[in-house]
Amino acid sequence: MLFKNFHASTIARIACLLPTLAMVPTLEAATPTSLSLEKSTHQKIGGRGDNWTLTWAKDGSTLVTMDDGNWFSSSSNTYSHAIYRINYPSANSSNFSMSNVSRLTNYPTFSYKKSCSFGYGLLSVDGVIYSMVSRCSGVNWNQFYGMKLLKSYDNGNTWYRVDKNGGEDYMGAWDANRDSRDSSEYFFYKGKGHTHYDSAVGAMTYYPFVYNTFVQAGKDYQEGLNRDGYVYIYSPDPTHASKINLARVKHYELDVRANWEYFKYYDTSGNPVWTSNIDDRGVTHSLRRTDSSGNPISWYSGLPDVVYNKGLGKYIMVNGGMYAKTYNGTDAGKNNGSGSLTFHYSDNPYGPWKELRHIDHFTATSSTERTYQPKLDPKNISSDGTRMTLIWSDHAGPFSSNYYTFNQMQIKIGVDSDSGSGESGGSGGGTYVPPTVPSTGGPVVGSSAEAEKLALNGYSIENGSRIKVSSSAANATGSAQMSFGQDSGTYDINVKVLGEDDGQSTVKLYVNGKYIGTKTFPRKNAFSTLSFSGVALSKGDVIKLVGQKDGYATFARIDGVSFSQGGSTAQPEPTTPTNPTSPTNPTPTTGEIAGKTLSLNGYKIQSNGLIAVSTSASNGTGSAQLNFAQASGSYNVNIRALGEDDGQSTVKLYANGKYIGVRTFPRKAAYTTLSFSGVQINKGDVVKMVGQKDGGATFARIESISFASQGSSTPSAPSTGGGTSAGFNSSIEAEAMTLNGYSIESGDRIKVSSNSANATGSAAATFTGTSARYTVNVDAIAENDGQSTIELYVAGSRVGSKKLSRVARDETLSFNDVAINNGQEIKLVGRKDGYATFARIDKIRLGGGSGSISNPEPSAPTTPTSPTAGGGSSMDVEAEKMSLSGYRIEGGARIVLSSSASGGTGSASFSSTVASGSYDVVARVLAENDGQSQLSLYVDGAYKGQQTFPRVVGYRDLTFSNVSLKPGQTIKLVGKKDGYATFARVDKVTIQ
Repeated sequence: MLFKNFHASTIARIACLLPTLAMVPTLEAATPTSLSLEKSTHQKIGGRGDNWTLTWAKDGSTLVTMDDGNWFSSSSNTYSHAIYRINYPSANSSNFSMSNVSRLTNYPTFSYKKSCSFGYGLLSVDGVIYSMVSRCSGVNWNQFYGMKLLKSYDNGNTWYRVDKNGGEDYMGAWDANRDSRDSSEYFFYKGKGHTHYDSAVGAMTYYPFVYNTFVQAGKDYQEGLNRDGYVYIYSPDPTHASKINLARVKHYELDVRANWEYFKYYDTSGNPVWTSNIDDRGVTHSLRRTDSSGNPISWYSGLPDVVYNKGLGKYIMVNGGMYAKTYNGTDAGKNNGSGSLTFHYSDNPYGPWKELRHIDHFTATSSTERTYQPKLDPKNISSDGTRMTLIWSDHAGPFSSNYYTFNQMQIKIGVDSDSGSGESGGSGGGTYVPPTVPSTGGPVVGSSAEAEKLALNGYSIENGSRIKVSSSAANATGSAQMSFGQDSGTYDINVKVLGEDDGQSTVKLYVNGKYIGTKTFPRKNAFSTLSFSGVALSKGDVIKLVGQKDGYATFARIDGVSFSQGGSTAQPEPTTPTNPTSPTNPTPTTGEIAGKTLSLNGYKIQSNGLIAVSTSASNGTGSAQLNFAQASGSYNVNIRALGEDDGQSTVKLYANGKYIGVRTFPRKAAYTTLSFSGVQINKGDVVKMVGQKDGGATFARIESISFASQGSSTPSAPSTGGGTSAGFNSSIEAEAMTLNGYSIESGDRIKVSSNSANATGSAAATFTGTSARYTVNVDAIAENDGQSTIELYVAGSRVGSKKLSRVARDETLSFNDVAINNGQEIKLVGRKDGYATFARIDKIRLGGGSGSISNPEPSAPTTPTSPTAGGGSSMDVEAEKMSLSGYRIEGGARIVLSSSASGGTGSASFSSTVASGSYDVVARVLAENDGQSQLSLYVDGAYKGQQTFPRVVGYRDLTFSNVSLKPGQTIKLVGKKDGYATFARVDKVTIQ
């Protein structure tokens, strides 16, 4: 969390003369030596409130939490907790008035003296806002027992509650669950606590990570993303508030608690050691327990605020102590003096920390003040880093309206030049600040360098001795950069790598931005050396290695690099063929061909001889392919597969890169044959199956593939990725479109083929549906090392462009109200962001249209099959057996709304066979992560309630409790889409 080498103003002058090298660790910095409070700048703004926590949002505004008050009232404590937005009138000043402030009215309403909810953790990261809400018992403030995590994708307009497994439920301003104390609603709930005896209230138990704050690092946390991609969270340790715990998690994995890691200790080199077991956590730093006279500081004080200061290249921590004789602080600030104020700094977000200034009793204008909860403004920091804005709370009186409000003042940091490594915490966490750093490129290297000492982006340090790609996303990349320190000449550049047996990573070499070549890792768990021969280098050249994972499995691990005199010339940049025919593919002849004999990628062979998708990732894929050896002709392709009873995998078929269709596995543990009829296959074609898991449960298991001839034909030219006849009326897979500059990846999406920076590709198809206005939804894959752009054209006219997020995830780009006529061409143009991203596209959907073009889902039967009763006291009804209106059957095993309209509805009905009584009606539904459908229940036309689907991909149960039923009554479910995106899918209903 701190600084190095040159003063920031010098850096600014140098930087304007040099090309930008994005996302390189801080190269020059300064060490703080003093800190002064500019009390003449003190301001009190607005009405009542405290605990002001700030984050700098993506739109440039600042979001602020407030507890126990109403910022627009000087006399009313309306809210226990709320969030406000500041739009500063000037980009160069922290001054504002309440006319620049607005409350987030759609944020859950936590009422004063009713919910006992308080907000201390707030973070905007890559366009997503997270709020951590601490809960206590009763209605008055006391120790916390749990933390709820709230999340917004749309800049605070809509909010979701996130459970510890990443499940999301919509939470409106007055949602009944906002004050729920159900443990399943919490992200952290109790845990292994520590009990203290308090003289005022007796025994009190404190719990870990129920009272937290996020580290702030630039606008929308971009400095944190540039550093290592981790989000850092501080929290008091239950054993004593002066002891601080620390957690970290990749920003795109924040909402799954199992992904969190906890600081354990610093190793002998000063690097942090992390553990996934919260009970094994250690103390990252200890704050003062008393003032210089021995007066104790209360539990409530043990929460620091940490902000990255880009001008200094340091992290600054502030902490305030409230003096109290009781541990819980019930008497804090009454007759014990104003609170303490302490500043620390560090090179790293995890420390170690060095104290910069301490004040036993901090006041701004009057000795009657009782200051507490100091914070730092993450936005309003001077360009040289020497001025920051301090914010704090005050409960003089206690809770005098004169002070109990938003207080701020400027602070000034004095610095000295730092020619060394400062108080570095070592190289852990993926960032290393070398002792000698030029103004371009990275650390200067001589004849060799360890990989962990290079300037890293998208790489993290592993075991202190090598680097690995940080991202968990498929085919993710990372870079390691250095400046060449030897004499000019021709060299062999030797990269020592660690191969893996479950795939083959690649590494690309660039010199001063010029592509030199690509090398492929061996497929074995062993170290090896990849050499780039005859590379012309000059002293000071910037050398960059870009490693790329092979799907999800490998991590492009690099141990080091060395240079030796060489003589040959560098190889040209490779081109990417549209449909390569792998020479290693097996070439079977006829009959049933076992899956385990095929060329596998992302599949593994099981002990029973079947192949199964190997990744543990939700909805992961694998492919199995062969070179077709029979005569050219029309064939029925039969895939022998093993279904599972906890979900439905799918398998897609391709012939020489051309998409043929998709089939869905049955939802039962039994063998089945999935057939594709009348497929034209030429001798020598590459036939590929791509299996996809259903969430995390199934594994798309395949036993064999066989081909039944339907007649021979003249071989046709291989397809280039969709041909000129690609057409659709509601949706189309990207790989089935006509491709130019795009290639098919993993069999089920496309990526820009070129390795060049900012390269483009296009995918086109002809619209064959009804002329109208549509929402064009482009399902794409965002990446965490850049932001690709997708442009939409209709009949040659540009409609607009959208930029993908800088986070590894699937997301949808929507172009609204687009006029499209039958027969017009729809074209997508994807553009890479530099070298790193590939503008990956999965499919296009019009107006929420669903289903496969080549293989539409079966429609609902005209006459429903009578439901099967489960006896007089219960019954189970499969949705596809119900009487359907506005629903159709999907995959033979569930129902989906057939309407393409926004907010479309449908119904599914059946007759009750249970005895008269009160029952729970449980609907098994398939939720989606791009919206939240709704399901309403009616009995003989009487409305019984409504349930909202969670915002998560997977099967969930929606329960209507205590429903009175009689035999023969009509039970009806009415599903409603969430806009265009979701389809209110229902699997079955259980009455119990």
